[in-house]
Amino acid sequence: MPEVEKLLAQILYKAIDHIKTIHALLLLCLWPIPQPQYLQNPAWNYIGLAINAAMQLHCHTLSEPDTEEGEWRGFAPTTDSKVTNETKSRTWLGCVKVGTLVALVLGMPMPISTQQHMRSIDRSIETLSKSNETPDSTSPLSSTVSILKIQISAMETLADVEDLNVHSKISQLFLNQLDQIHYEDSDAPHSHLLPNLDLSQAIAKLYVISMSFNLLTRDSTEDPIFQANHLKTLQESYRSATHIIHLFKNTNIEKVEDSAGYLDYQPELYLTPLLHATTILFRYLATFPSPSGEDYIHAIESMKDAHLIFQSFPKRREFIRAAIHIESLMDILKKGIPSRSMDRLVVRNKLGASVMFDAIFHACRQRNLDPRTGEPRAVREWKTVNDTFAERLPKIPIAREKDSALLSSSMDNEATVTAPYTQNPEWWEEWDKYIDLFQVGDEQMDIAF
Repeated sequence: MPEVEKLLAQILYKAIDHIKTIHALLLLCLWPIPQPQYLQNPAWNYIGLAINAAMQLHCHTLSEPDTEEGEWRGFAPTTDSKVTNETKSRTWLGCVKVGTLVALVLGMPMPISTQQHMRSIDRSIETLSKSNETPDSTSPLSSTVSILKIQISAMETLADVEDLNVHSKISQLFLNQLDQIHYEDSDAPHSHLLPNLDLSQAIAKLYVISMSFNLLTRDSTEDPIFQANHLKTLQESYRSATHIIHLFKNTNIEKVEDSAGYLDYQPELYLTPLLHATTILFRYLATFPSPSGEDYIHAIESMKDAHLIFQSFPKRREFIRAAIHIESLMDILKKGIPSRSMDRLVVRNKLGASVMFDAIFHACRQRNLDPRTGEPRAVREWKTVNDTFAERLPKIPIAREKDSALLSSSMDNEATVTAPYTQNPEWWEEWDKYIDLFQVGDEQMDIAF
């Protein structure tokens, strides 16, 4: 898409002076040009441009209308002379929403997190609440922003806590705050918006809970107090993850038909938390000691539901990647994996998203066992999704460089060949029949999805 690249290049030559350019960048964060690797997604770069441009156009510190300050063109580098404070407020809240989502799914620090930022969010809500443009949307908008503010505060606070016991107590405070928002909205007049609020709340809770997995070490798992707290975290993450998948399953995934065929309307970032929830269930099943039969089946069925959702978008490259990785995770559970090899995260630098990237790493490792030794091959020798599933993956619109391995860190040479899972063999027979529909073999995986 050279025309898109040409338009993007123009915004690097001088300061952005149109608020519509910020809107375009936010849309590109949600619908990025497909890339060979997930971490080549430029959304983090785009959101940085959008947020900084929004601040430069004073979307976060509104000018009073009909004043010398507001009329002085030299005060803000904008050619949009008739941009209202309401539009600026909506733009700033859009930056907050998209910026938070991008940071969560990519495992990056919150781009809008200072106390000054928090006050600017409140001012934007206040501006919109006084506007005649949005009399019916203030309540759900306020609730959505409240979820975002709690989520931002939680991620920023928990990132600096290294003690799991303290971490658990602080996490519970934020989870209680999120539950309170859900309770307050349960009787709201905007009942048609509650499913989306419920999903936003559930996703926020899961990412808060997921932060604790970064604290896992081999030494800490031998501490009985630590272990008790960790098992509680696993149970909470199981309940939250299955709830998220249930909400996605019951959400109407819209498709809009255009001249080119079916345009899958849902953005990539919207469905990434679904993959995150699925990898949480993988870790629960692989490490939780003796889950009940009911919990086991519920978790497995939820993972299957997630796979079916991703597989229903055959023209979306990133969603097919996710489906492929879920298949790999299911294969690991079916064959069995020693819990000791997952007593800590290999990927620990992605904040709440670490557990998702770690699960994909384990899937890749399991699929790249040397048949002669039963040991994993060197990371740089692992085959990629692009290499193995070229025919199954939708084509990218422009030529890109060949995929390379994402991780180069050393691994422990633990044996990973164990007795297969014997729990619910009938269910695994059903899974084999289901997955045969997609003609998936024993191919190799990579961490890019």
